[in-house]
Amino acid sequence: MTMIILKLEWIEDCLKEGKILPCNLYLMEGMPLLPEDFVGGAASVNVGSKECGQEVDYSVKESTVLNINTNPGHVDPVPRDLEKDQIDASEGEPCFEFGSVCESSVMGRHISGIIPCMNKHLTDILREMWEIYESVLGDDWRALTFRKAAIQLEKLPYKILSMEDIKHISGIGKSMVANIKEILCTGKLQKLECLKADAKVSTLRHLASVWGIGPKLALKLYQEGHRSVSDLVKASGLSQMAHIGLKYYDDLTLRIPRDEVTAAEKYVQNEGETLCPGICISVAGSYRRGNLTCGDIDFLITHPDGHSHQGFLAKLVERLQSTGFITEGLHGTYQASKKVDTYMGVGRVPGYQHYRRIDIKVYSKEAYAFALVYFTGNDVLNRKMRYAAQRQGFKLNDQGLYLRYGGKKGLSCTESIPCENERELFRKIGLSFLEPCDRNL
Repeated sequence: MTMIILKLEWIEDCLKEGKILPCNLYLMEGMPLLPEDFVGGAASVNVGSKECGQEVDYSVKESTVLNINTNPGHVDPVPRDLEKDQIDASEGEPCFEFGSVCESSVMGRHISGIIPCMNKHLTDILREMWEIYESVLGDDWRALTFRKAAIQLEKLPYKILSMEDIKHISGIGKSMVANIKEILCTGKLQKLECLKADAKVSTLRHLASVWGIGPKLALKLYQEGHRSVSDLVKASGLSQMAHIGLKYYDDLTLRIPRDEVTAAEKYVQNEGETLCPGICISVAGSYRRGNLTCGDIDFLITHPDGHSHQGFLAKLVERLQSTGFITEGLHGTYQASKKVDTYMGVGRVPGYQHYRRIDIKVYSKEAYAFALVYFTGNDVLNRKMRYAAQRQGFKLNDQGLYLRYGGKKGLSCTESIPCENERELFRKIGLSFLEPCDRNL
């Protein structure tokens, strides 16, 4: 394995050309040349493919560090432009089997999923609009519009400086193009400035920042005369979640760094393994998609033997409470369903300062693939997958894929169609498989 440092222009030019370009033209000073036959086969470099030992590290702003296999005889058996769901797992494509997830729950978190944003001058404003529409005004449609645009721009490995730079980007409508143009020209968005200047919106935004308080409750509290988080201590009728949200307000509003989530995953896996050897515990959500920070820590648990997961959650929660990992219990359902047990609470990772929201879900072996896809997200992909399943005559949720009968709004079978892994689920609903890092839609 050889470490090669490339100039950032390599990424930009690859994107513009639509293919992987030879690396030698972009080597930083002092880097050795790659073998000629390797350069000639540069298209075989699978950017971000952890399975092939080839990773791109974007942590250096002015250059790119590329870990590549310099063996010219090594060629990725599956070209990236092929539909991956057409390739059988036995022919070299990795699958998210139970064993592989247990051995390394970081599987599929490609480094390409954690590219530092090159367009924060745009996305910070779009994200703020998204947050206001979703959490304050309860306008899910407009929130989704700004969210999709922000995520699209965050994935670009180059900085947008003019309208020419976004012409090729799909999924951005005329009104959003106008918003982006205004930000590029003025450095701000008048719509956002007006919303931020509105005293009512500002107060609602502040109240809704408490865990357990949504847009409707925030409006109700506002109408009752509450104007700050400190006022809410005197509010009546708050849920247990809201009370916990107030108690840990300063901590729960902070984003969670990736290394802290990794530490939490390892800790819970070790504790779980002590209770039940072979138990499979991983963190889903934005962490599994490769994001640098998370809002909470979502644990998914199963056991490959098909029965040891039953009753495990209550034992795990008791264990984590005794060790101090879980400090507040909010909600738990133990054996309420054959397929899933759930727990919500607040906890603190040993060695770290802040309290964090903790969600734990235990699924049967049969339901695990569906849960893994659903709770990895993102929600845009989940909507697309439900729609794709519906077109194929199925109903899809976190517990299974069910055949519908009696029309579009008819009944669905009670037994799920088996899917051993994520790849099989994508294939059965007619979609190309996406690695977790590619699911930030």
